[in-house]
Amino acid sequence: MDQIVEVKYDSQFNQIENLTWYPWVGKDYEDGKRRILIVGESHYIDEDIEDEGKLREQEVKVDKYHTRNCLYEVLVDKSWCNRTYPNLMEALCDRGIISEDKLVLSKIAYYNFIQRQLDYTTAPKERPNLDDYEIAWELFLKIVDILHPTDCIFVGIESSQLFESTMAKYQIQYSEIDILEKINRVYPRKMSINMNPNYSVNIVFMKHSSCYFSPGKWYEFLTKQIPEAMEWINSK
Repeated sequence: MDQIVEVKYDSQFNQIENLTWYPWVGKDYEDGKRRILIVGESHYIDEDIEDEGKLREQEVKVDKYHTRNCLYEVLVDKSWCNRTYPNLMEALCDRGIISEDKLVLSKIAYYNFIQRQLDYTTAPKERPNLDDYEIAWELFLKIVDILHPTDCIFVGIESSQLFESTMAKYQIQYSEIDILEKINRVYPRKMSINMNPNYSVNIVFMKHSSCYFSPGKWYEFLTKQIPEAMEWINSK
């Protein structure tokens, strides 16, 4: 993992209140033609809450490397299975050009928007609440201030909640939110924020890649909406 993960930002991440897990930052992220930050949704508990499941929950809470380990174990080591990450890679990559996920992982940054575990052992499964989203947007702005992405891809439409109120609270200028053509039962969104007069960030919201997700359609969507970012991801 050390060959493709950059750890020099960790000291700054340690200063961010409510950031439970270190973001993944690829070795080639900082010097890339575009700096692409992928924002997932959350980690979750899907085991019996008793005994082993409860112990695992506590371990994950204090494991700052959990997000990084999940990406590496699923996409590189392939030591366990998860639909979310492989589907996301398929949406990002032209497999005729990029066949190895390590190439993509070295170029991107990734973290989960909600920095607490959601309980998927309940019926219905736990979803983020408004407090979660308020904290998440504040964290997002702090991470953007450290990583300076040019393009952000949110994996999940629901994360757009409280976007406008958060930007207004912190007096950050933003573009009109474009509600785009429906894909896989959801309406993607696109906007941008101006962090300062010389720095803006493109933001797109796509469907969560865990299920009912057509990678080819989302690859076409991303290529149309953030072409320079997709060109960089798919360059060797």
